[in-house]
This record gives sequence, structure tokens and C-alpha cells, in this order.
Amino acid sequence: MSCETQLNTFLLKSKKDLENIDEKPCVHVVIGNESCDLDSAVSSITYAYFLSHDVLPESAVIPVINVPKKQFEVKTEVKYFLNLNSITDDMLVFRDDIALLGLHAANQLKLVLVDHHVLQSELAALNAAVTHVIDHRPRVAAASGVATHVHIELVGSCATLVGQRLHEKKLLQQPQIARLVRGTILLDTSNFSPVTKKTTELDRQIVALCEKEADLDCSRQELFDELVAAKTDISSLSTYSLLIKDMKKVFGVPLSVLTMSVKDFLERPDAEASIKEFCTEHEARVLLILGVIVREGSQLRDLFIYPNTCRPLADKIEEYLKASTTPKLDLHMVENKFGGKIFKEINTYSTRKQVLPIVERAIQNYDTETGINS
Repeated sequence: MSCETQLNTFLLKSKKDLENIDEKPCVHVVIGNESCDLDSAVSSITYAYFLSHDVLPESAVIPVINVPKKQFEVKTEVKYFLNLNSITDDMLVFRDDIALLGLHAANQLKLVLVDHHVLQSELAALNAAVTHVIDHRPRVAAASGVATHVHIELVGSCATLVGQRLHEKKLLQQPQIARLVRGTILLDTSNFSPVTKKTTELDRQIVALCEKEADLDCSRQELFDELVAAKTDISSLSTYSLLIKDMKKVFGVPLSVLTMSVKDFLERPDAEASIKEFCTEHEARVLLILGVIVREGSQLRDLFIYPNTCRPLADKIEEYLKASTTPKLDLHMVENKFGGKIFKEINTYSTRKQVLPIVERAIQNYDTETGINS
């Protein structure tokens, strides 16, 4: 069997195993975070492939794309890059294809978290099933605490840490695997741009290994430009879809990241209606929207805090973001819109990974003060 088809064969086997899941004594599920960006998707697929080389033959290993199937269309760069590397939608298992809670109740589930280490709220009951964690963001207090294998390291991309493991088994020699890992790291680090300050030496080493092991010679810049074009291609997406395209929640508060400015987004004719629909759908007390534009090597960022049903919580989040010193965000309010506030972010080096823990602390403080946690 050629190296090019080994991963695809594994993915098709995972789909087949799903049809007979009740017969499997042990089901290893590898799942990325709920934003389902390229890093999460590729890390879940490639780490599951790595894991499949170690488990017992009667066990199943299933990588899960952490969105409902109907929402996958909005993950434009993920869909584009997987298809570019011969992975079609029908090879994938989506979050609504598999009954994780049922597997856990039947004592079949062993859960592997990649690109995150805190389970999203709707999966919190699965905490005891977590066996492995691989992540590249700062550890938080609410981390899933029972995993026996934990690798958390601050690098530019989770695919870098997965790439280390793949290299151990010489799996980066397979061109399809190497291309997936390399492209993901390049996108996550903005092609090692010093502007974003995300790149570590390990990111560079793993990309170089991918190129050496699989004899890859396509231009890094050309690939990065292709992926950015796919990610920012929002021409076919509705205003509502833009909010779910790159969204994560912390204690029920969604933070959506846009590849356009918040100010431009809010000028859309149906922006207010879409925000209200989104908040209702996600039962959001508050909604945060972060706009990011990369232009001529620099980043421009703005932030929208929409109070929805809980203005005091919105005010608490604003207070914490303004007071933050690590990182110092330098927020300046520029406009009121739809009852919310638009801020210009002067520190363009901060990332959502850095902002989310601040938001988390604000929510925890508010809920404690108001007795919601009691």
C-alpha cells in the first residue's frame, strides 16, 4: 500500500468501525476544540492515525471533527486543505455522527483531547474518560485532570507537538501526513512571521523535518497564501455563519473570531438580527466578537462586547480586559452599537488564547459575586 493511501485507509476504517461501535470493547476518540480550525482538525486526524499504530486490533480509533456536519461548510480553510490532500468529507466523522455520552455510559470510551485541555461545557460529563491531552495553550485551572498522558507546551501550533510524535514512528515520511502537518503549522504561525510572535524553534524544526522526511519542496509562502485565501473566503457565508465559523465558548460565553473588522461586520444589514439569533441559539449571556485583519505584514484588531441578557457580566468582562497586564490589551472604546461596545485593540500581538483566560476569570468572579456558583 502506498504511503499516500495509508491515512485514507485508516479514515475509512474509522467510519466502518463507527457502524459497529457497540461491538468494540474500547473506542479511542480523538477530538479537537470546538472552533474546529485547521489545527484542531489536522491534529485530531493525524494523532488518531499515530495512535492507531499502538492500540489493540479489536479497538477502534476515531478522529472526530468537532462540529455538526451541517456546519462544516463554514470551515473553509479546513475543508479546502483536507480536500487538497485527498481527504473528502465522506471520510470524516463529525460530532453529531457519534454518541460520546453513550459510549462513556457503556464504559467503552477513551477520550483524547488535542488543541485544548478543558472539555467544552456540553461534554463536561466525559471528564473521567480523558486519557491523553496534547495542547499548546497556557494551562488553566479547570483543566481536565484525570488524563495519564499530558503534553502541554507553548508552541505556535498543536500540530507541532503532534508532529513530534509522528516523527517518532517515522510517519512524517508519508507525504500526505507531512503536508498536513507542515501546512497547519505555517498557517498557525503566519509563515513564521515575527509580527505575530507565535513561532518557536520547535515549530521551525518540525516544518523542516516534514520537508526533509517527505521531500516536500513547494514554497512555504505560496502554501500560506493559499490557506489564508481559503480561510478569508467568506463570499458564500451568511452573517450568522460568520459568527460560528471560528467560535469558542468559555463558561457559556461565545467568543467569535472574524477575518474582517468588527466595525465592517456590524455594518451588514442583518448584523443585529444575526447576533440576536446567534445568542438565542447558544443561550449566550454575553457575546464577544474579535475582528482580525492582516495587512502588509501587520495586524489590526477590534473587539465587540455585546451584553445580550446580562449587562453586568459584560461590564465585568470589560473591566478585566482593560485591567489585564499579561497581556496588556490597551483597549480603547470607539463606538456604541446595538447596545454593545466596539473597542480598538492597540496591542495587536495578543491572541484569543491569551484573551480567553482573562474572560474566564471575569466570568468566574462575576458568578461567585452573584451567587450563581453557589
